[in-house]
Amino acid sequence: MNISAKRMRLLKHLTSNWEGDPLDEGGLVRIINPEGRRPPLIWCFNSEHEFPILADGLGQDQPVIGLRSLHMVAPNDGTRFRNDELIASEYTNALLSSLDLNDCHVGGNCQGAWVAMHIASNLLLMGKRIGALITMEAESPIPFPGRVGLIFGASSEDYNPFLQGKSPEKKWRTLFADVAVEIIPGSHGQYFENENCPFLCEAITRIIDRPAETDAAASLPVEISLDLVAPPTSVKAGTKTPIQVRPITKTTADTNDIGQVTICFLWVSGEHGTLDGETTESFAVDAGRDAETMTVFIEAPEKAGPWDLHIFACRENAGPVSWAANLAPKCRLQVEW
Repeated sequence: MNISAKRMRLLKHLTSNWEGDPLDEGGLVRIINPEGRRPPLIWCFNSEHEFPILADGLGQDQPVIGLRSLHMVAPNDGTRFRNDELIASEYTNALLSSLDLNDCHVGGNCQGAWVAMHIASNLLLMGKRIGALITMEAESPIPFPGRVGLIFGASSEDYNPFLQGKSPEKKWRTLFADVAVEIIPGSHGQYFENENCPFLCEAITRIIDRPAETDAAASLPVEISLDLVAPPTSVKAGTKTPIQVRPITKTTADTNDIGQVTICFLWVSGEHGTLDGETTESFAVDAGRDAETMTVFIEAPEKAGPWDLHIFACRENAGPVSWAANLAPKCRLQVEW
């Protein structure tokens, strides 16, 4: 499935006067600072002026590849997740046909961050090295087996979870293999202004230059696939739903240092968006045998309709295990009132 021709025409119109050298035939993918020696930063913006401001602030040695989000192109509602998947697929194909991207960084601000999440996943699945996935004013619900940089505004009450009284650090350490958090001056929509952009550029540079704790391309000596046992066909909205999960483990080395593995979940709806969370169940990886089938209680979405259920094996302070093997949805369930 591809993004609609009407939306593609609108995107091309909105980016027709963007700065930078076009890398694709339609001019949707552009680059500033192409001679820079650092690994390129692929960034998905919401508007035209943000691209040259960021590229100038990061300096001539940092190539910046600019893309545009679906801001003002597609509805900013529950359908956004699927639409962002579609445009990310288009962008991924354009990037790979234009550049050698064996080593790059991927990021985006606000709605653009959601597109960036999908691009980073696509590239990683194709064997590319992602130095960092950087999201600004957005939190990825998809686990990521590499470095994730999260940037929030110090005055951004609608997007900064710390200003909302939340404590998401444990969740981030479980969903992401390596996480760095930056709080910069300003509030939503102000980060590309002259007084705030230097702080944004400094935060991005710190995330990129931070010594890696893990390598997203590296794999643990264990593969864990999570199989569902006789999953239900429907669940009741807003309830804790029991799901039978059988972890199947393959090991190539001693796994005594793997420790406890937690099951995280992600619901995806083409109409309503996403719902993610962590169950209270965990299991130990045993080199000699598979973990026993367990019952995990997964919070069902509050909105009715068809939902895809994804489940991941994750470790605190290490992120997802066997990420690619568990990336596809495990089943589709009908959520009913």
